[in-house]
Amino acid sequence: MDWGDEYSHNSFDLHCLLNSFPGDLEFKQIFSDIDEKIEQNAASLEHCIKEIQSEVNKQCPDVRLQTTTDCFELLNNYNSSELPSIPPGDLINFLKTLVKKKNLCFVVKWGG
Repeated sequence: MDWGDEYSHNSFDLHCLLNSFPGDLEFKQIFSDIDEKIEQNAASLEHCIKEIQSEVNKQCPDVRLQTTTDCFELLNNYNSSELPSIPPGDLINFLKTLVKKKNLCFVVKWGG
């Protein structure tokens, strides 16, 4: 067995592997892109919460949601047994429309 050939071959493979990893500039760009996507997602979520807040304030004059925290508390405390019955097809159409308009992703777990 010729160790010299095996060693040089493995060194070459390792060198090629290390050269295939992104450099500092590429990593900075990747992290910058991720950060931008997170900011866009946060802005989209904030916009959705403000729309919910506005709609609740219009529909329910006895409830005043001043902040997004108020909105989250209302949604958290809302008793799901009080929800009106919605046909599954209508709910699916609503979620599809929301995904298209807001570029959001949902995972829906059906109980039953």
